[in-house]
Amino acid sequence: MAERRARDAAAVLGVADFVYTQPLVGKGSGTREVGDGLLICGDRGAVIQVKARDRHAGRSDSPEKSARVVAKFLDAAVRQGRGTKRTIAQHVRQGHPLRVTPVRALGYPPERQEDFALALTEDCADWPIIVVIDHPNDPVVEVAPDSDVFCISLDDWRELNGHIRSVNGVLRYVQRVLDHGQALTVAFGEERRRFAELAEADEASTAGSATAVPWLSYDGIDDPVAVAMYRELLEKVWGGEARGPTLTANQCRRILDVLDDVPVATQARIGRWVLDKRRTLRRTGRRASGCIAMGDGDGHSILVYVCDTEANEASRENWVAELGALTLVRAAGWHEQRHKHSQVVGIGVREADAGVEYSHMYSGGPAPVPADVRRRIEWRYGISDFRTGGNRSLRLGRNEPCPCGSGRKVKRCHSAPDGD
Repeated sequence: MAERRARDAAAVLGVADFVYTQPLVGKGSGTREVGDGLLICGDRGAVIQVKARDRHAGRSDSPEKSARVVAKFLDAAVRQGRGTKRTIAQHVRQGHPLRVTPVRALGYPPERQEDFALALTEDCADWPIIVVIDHPNDPVVEVAPDSDVFCISLDDWRELNGHIRSVNGVLRYVQRVLDHGQALTVAFGEERRRFAELAEADEASTAGSATAVPWLSYDGIDDPVAVAMYRELLEKVWGGEARGPTLTANQCRRILDVLDDVPVATQARIGRWVLDKRRTLRRTGRRASGCIAMGDGDGHSILVYVCDTEANEASRENWVAELGALTLVRAAGWHEQRHKHSQVVGIGVREADAGVEYSHMYSGGPAPVPADVRRRIEWRYGISDFRTGGNRSLRLGRNEPCPCGSGRKVKRCHSAPDGD
């Protein structure tokens, strides 16, 4: 039952990579499950407790009984959630941290599940308890606020995730609500009103800024196609095997965390940008690429995107190597121009008759890139200007060796960039 609840939570969130199964602990000669599930994104986390009223019996509940059921469910869920946090902390203190598996990996063979398992070594004392209650009457009930408990109906939970479209964003939202305490209290069943108030505040605080983006907005429903395109970038990171020749499970998690920790307004913007790259490829038949900063005004992370067809690049080995080189070159360029480290995610999309193939790369900061490799990449894809957001061609002398590697001089070979 608890595993099913974790799966259900993953389905509602739309990102099964950040929803982890409940820990298993020994009890007597057997084991027992602790809690219903966990949300973990980087250093953020939360305990999920799910309670559901029987559909048939619940429909006949009076408003008063519905309120009592909600209160009873909430009380039990809070006790269980706090017990889960105590159990996790106890195992950390004993030096035997519990291990949990992302819902995404539950369908893998056991040995593959272990590759993606996560040890709960971080302090979870400050994790909120998210209580999701499903009652068929969708009652509006006044509940007593608690400093570490976020209580929400299942319908409101679905709607909230539909707006935010980010597990990091949901955890930010929950913490923001709890930090404001009484000032943001609403009745159970009226989350829409609280979201509207916070979204309006975010819009007002970023109005007039050329770079600031509100964390909360209605872009998730205003531009669903663009947001769906962006979310596909996350969905393709795991597929039973890590994508990329040296991509580890931990790097998969880092890529997902980078891509997920983005406001929905930015997701929509990047989704439109990606769709434009795909249209360019189909219109011209030539490789399309680009580099875009994500996050706050300074861009705390970078996305490198390149798409092509299998007809243009038949070798997957060459394709992945090109993506890796392009990712590292962009990471180096960002560091040189902005004088700061940044996480860089490279995504390569290769279209073929059999379908679309995704490859992913991750760089946590600048790494040495051979001069000839960088020159070839910047000749082919241009040089990104991270101050203006533009892209300029690499200047080549006519008598220089051509970056294509032919061994001939530029004037006797070619000098125009192949990408955009």
